[in-house]
Amino acid sequence: SLGVITSSTMKILNLSSNGISGTLPSDIGSCKTVDLSKNMISGDLSALRTWSNTIEVIDLSSNSLTGTFPNQTSEFPNLTTIKLTNNSLVGILPHLLGRYTKLTVMDLSFNKLSGPILSDFFMSLSMKMLDLSNNRFTGTIPLQSTDMSSSASLALPSYSQLESLDLSDNLLDGSLSPEIGNMSALIMLNLGNNNFSGQIPNEIGKLESLEYLDLSLNKLSGSIPDVFPPSLKMLNLSYNNLSGTLPESLRKFPESFFYPGNSLLSISGSATRPAGQGTAQAEGNARNSVRTAGIIIGSIAGAAVMVLLLMAVLYRAQVLELGSRNRCSLCILSRSIKQGRYTHPSSFRFTHNIDQVAAQSSYTPHFPPPDSIPEHQQKQFTSESVQWSSMETKEVIPEPENRPDRSPNHGRSSPGAHLSSPALYNDSVTYDQPVMLYAYSPDRLSGDLFFLDSSLIFTVDELSRAPAEVLGRSSHGTSYKATLDGGHVLTVKWLREGLVKRKKDFAKEAKKLGTVRHPNIVPIRGYYWGPKEHEKLIVSDYINAASLAELLYGISDFPVPTSS
Repeated sequence: SLGVITSSTMKILNLSSNGISGTLPSDIGSCKTVDLSKNMISGDLSALRTWSNTIEVIDLSSNSLTGTFPNQTSEFPNLTTIKLTNNSLVGILPHLLGRYTKLTVMDLSFNKLSGPILSDFFMSLSMKMLDLSNNRFTGTIPLQSTDMSSSASLALPSYSQLESLDLSDNLLDGSLSPEIGNMSALIMLNLGNNNFSGQIPNEIGKLESLEYLDLSLNKLSGSIPDVFPPSLKMLNLSYNNLSGTLPESLRKFPESFFYPGNSLLSISGSATRPAGQGTAQAEGNARNSVRTAGIIIGSIAGAAVMVLLLMAVLYRAQVLELGSRNRCSLCILSRSIKQGRYTHPSSFRFTHNIDQVAAQSSYTPHFPPPDSIPEHQQKQFTSESVQWSSMETKEVIPEPENRPDRSPNHGRSSPGAHLSSPALYNDSVTYDQPVMLYAYSPDRLSGDLFFLDSSLIFTVDELSRAPAEVLGRSSHGTSYKATLDGGHVLTVKWLREGLVKRKKDFAKEAKKLGTVRHPNIVPIRGYYWGPKEHEKLIVSDYINAASLAELLYGISDFPVPTSS
């Protein structure tokens, strides 16, 4: 535990990501930055009452803090950042939080805070990032204040500084005020998973810098106004009651931005979708066509599989005969397997169960002719290449009343829950001649893609069509190297089915991992939650460097990067 800090010269105290327990220190000396995040600190926030006015940055996120926020602290005239995300704080927010005149970043997400949201947050001239997501706040967004002397509603001034506002996963209700258009500097606005009703205000078109907008999982109705700014890159209006015809300016976005839900919304401008009837009929016809084609393709594929099995048996007999003649070659190949590199023979067999994720995605292997393999790839260890989408399928759109559980903070994962652990390669395969294995998923990604920051934005459709290369498999799933249209390279971890059950738990753990900052750890960019059990992805930047498994087993063929 931490004792009292009395130093008058220490300016930065960073003890994050340790095993520190106990309560908060009652004195921090003259520190300007206090980072105690990702520890096991418990107790309440009462120690803040005695902290020095010199403090500028407070980060106590990802601990076990409880209780309410104190209604009295030091003045904190220089406080710019306060992060208390991923704790167990309760109660309503005191008005003093809106009186820190230099506060630019406030993150109170993933707690159990309740009551109304303070209007002081929106009157601030310094606030740039406000994250109150995954709590239990109620009421409306206080974009108007009430003058108690005249009982008149006064519009708040222009909020020119606020760039990121996340109020998702709460219990907010009411209509979206036209005053939302005054937040002209907004880049990201997330109001998803609340109880907002009424129409989308036309004033949202005033947000000329807006790039990310999520209004999903609400009760919005009426038509969609054709006012969205051209800067918009990501949009989610699914699970609402919107109707009419989709504006022409929004038809560049995939249907997953508007469905499921919105059963009376027409995309093409033709007849609208009846509430579950027309959609079900169209989907039924599509499935019948797919079923017929599947029978034909299945018959052909069955015959091809029989031929391939026969070739595999003959080839294996040749490999065994060759192996007895050249045991040294087998030793070299065995070492390659330990290094986590994958090379595939022209016909092969797995000595373990095929990865469940791939099985659930209905991957179908396709072998190109030998002369299509580049010469330089024949000389190297090759890896699998995966195309995320090749055939688009659709599902029956559920009604908004049948949408997923929207109650915030249900099923919160325990502090010890983890999504991922170091990936150890489980493939045990005997290889000879390397060839390329191509696999295709028949399902296009149609779920929700969430970003942990706004530095990199892309659509689900872009991710769906990105060519990807298998990097490795573990007990938690398969990792792919995916290249977007613009050339940005990502590492996509496709999690094994059954690893995560609830969207709330998945979002919490992904955001928790996204806060990890370390020179040797690649931070998470975002995560994807799909409509099917096996469609759960973790997205990060790709780094061409050694894996943890290679370092643990003393393999040094790849250099370790010296910078992130």
